[in-house]
Amino acid sequence: MKIVKYILVIVAAYFVVQRPHFTLQKPSNSPEKLPHHVKSQLGSSTNSQLQGVDISHFNGNTDFTLLKQSNISFVYMKATQGTGYVDPTYHDRVKQLKGTNLLNGAYHFYEPEKDPIEQAKHFIQQVKVANHTLPPVLDVEITQNVDADKIKEGVKSWLTYVYDTLKCKPMLYSYGSFWQQNLGKAFNEYPFWLADYAKKPNVPEGLTDWRVWQYTDKGQVSGIEHKVDRNILIKKELTCHV
Repeated sequence: MKIVKYILVIVAAYFVVQRPHFTLQKPSNSPEKLPHHVKSQLGSSTNSQLQGVDISHFNGNTDFTLLKQSNISFVYMKATQGTGYVDPTYHDRVKQLKGTNLLNGAYHFYEPEKDPIEQAKHFIQQVKVANHTLPPVLDVEITQNVDADKIKEGVKSWLTYVYDTLKCKPMLYSYGSFWQQNLGKAFNEYPFWLADYAKKPNVPEGLTDWRVWQYTDKGQVSGIEHKVDRNILIKKELTCHV
C-alpha cells in the first residue's frame, strides 16, 4: 500500500449481514515480538498489541497457516485499483484463508482521476462474496495532479457508496501529510490507518480516530515470501458501524 506499488502496476454486503460487529482478539501465542519503539508508543496501558499485515501480489507466496503461528491476528489484502484492475492474488488468497481463523479484509487503491462511483462498484463487485470479517479500506495516497477539493469530493463519494451498499463504515489509509493536505477533519467520522515509518509517528493534528499504525514496509514474517507492511492495532477493536 505504497505509491511505488501504483507506479509499478500502471472491507461485502454478505459479510456485513452475517457479522454486524467485528472485534480483533489477542492470540494465545507470541513468537513474533514487537519492535521496542512500537511498544513504547503504545504505552503500558495498552494490552492488546494486535499485529497485522497488508499484502498484495508484490509480497509473493503466502502461507496463512504459518502466518497465524507468527502472532499475526489480521490480514488486509489488496482487492482492486481504479475502475478495472483486480490484484491477481486476491481471489486465491480469499480461498486460502478459509479455515485459518485469521481476521481479514480487503482494500481498494484509489485513483483520483477516475470516477469514484465506478471505483466503488468495481471494489464491491470483487469483495461482495468474500465474506470478510473486517471493514473495507480505501487506500488514498496519490493525487494524479487532481486538486485537494476534487480528491475530497471523490473520496467522500466512494466512502458513502460503499457504506450504503455494504452497511459497514470503511476505514481510510494514508500518510499523515497526505491526510493534512488532501483529506482533513471532514473525514474524522471514518477510522484512520496511518502509514508512518518513523520511530515516533507524526499523527496529523486534528485527527480524532486513529485505529491502525503501519510502522514499517520492510517487515519479515514467517509465511510471507517477501518483505511486507506490518501493522499494529492501537485501539482494542475494529468495528463495523451499522
